[in-house]
Amino acid sequence: SEEEVVVDLRANPERYTGYAGTSAARVWDEIHNRNCFQLETQDSGSNGTCVLSAAQRIYNRLVSGLHSSISLHIAHDYCLQRSTTAIAECATWGPNATLAHEQVLQHPDRVESLYAAFAVLLRAVVRAGDAVTVAVPHEDV
Repeated sequence: SEEEVVVDLRANPERYTGYAGTSAARVWDEIHNRNCFQLETQDSGSNGTCVLSAAQRIYNRLVSGLHSSISLHIAHDYCLQRSTTAIAECATWGPNATLAHEQVLQHPDRVESLYAAFAVLLRAVVRAGDAVTVAVPHEDV
């Protein structure tokens, strides 16, 4: 229809944008604090315990897995050298293994969340079946 907009994600890759540091950390903190279930303390004598339901823990893990996936995409296509002739442009793009390790790979919980997110995505694609096949352009088959 006239209201639909198709965005080709291949033409708009998920990669380093130059947005980093404390500002970027604040964005992710907001995402996790506003979109994830927070631990609630239940008093049991002198020892408080934090309780989340299974569904809440899974949801939090999926948000964490999405965060890990985005971090790895950024590390995979990172600005390795800024342009000396154009402001805010990158001269050389490539993988940044150090960033991938620091942000995700050296954190087992983040890797596990990444696996969980991909498992859910794979399950959704399998369940969608023919609907996914119809959505794939013929030139990509």
